[in-house]
Amino acid sequence: MTLSSYLSERTGDPTIKLEAIRSAKCIRKHMLDSTTFLAKDCIFDADNSREKENATLSCHLTGIAIEGFTVLADITGSDDWRKLAISMAQNAMATSQWHGRDGILLVGSESKLYINDDLKALKGLLARGLLTLYQRNPTNKPLRNSIRKYINVQVCFMLPMLKMDRYSRVCLSSSMHLWTWPLTETLMVLIGEDRSSARTSMDN
Repeated sequence: MTLSSYLSERTGDPTIKLEAIRSAKCIRKHMLDSTTFLAKDCIFDADNSREKENATLSCHLTGIAIEGFTVLADITGSDDWRKLAISMAQNAMATSQWHGRDGILLVGSESKLYINDDLKALKGLLARGLLTLYQRNPTNKPLRNSIRKYINVQVCFMLPMLKMDRYSRVCLSSSMHLWTWPLTETLMVLIGEDRSSARTSMDN
């Protein structure tokens, strides 16, 4: 859905646009939590309540979906997709599913310390989705302020951790070899902070 939305936006192909809409409808019906609208980690049948209950909310899939619904709203002109993306973002920034009491993202922190697992960097996709929503809603000041504050919280936590080589448990191994996954997620958050803060003056 996200890729199709971008391709439709870039090419103007009506067939790709139709497929993006179909994919979005499928995701909305079969992958989103009915209460929070956050994405789950599997596709479930509408009548398969057991599978739906056992599905786990997914931080990175939620980020991808926010990005996709946001772009889809632009290419279709539909406020329904935009409202869905905004609802997802608001819940994604507030849920305790992947945040600690201090509001810091915890996804990946429970993993083994010194394994270079790129899956740990997937939480950066939430920041990417929020950034897309931020950039494509220039007049929604409450939303933009919420996203900017959220990213600022992550960055303010991350910077001291970088100095101690502790972000997402470790940024450097004890032998000082670089690990790609914490650096990837660090860059994702820093990019989100830099690009969102660049528009602060527009919000005031």
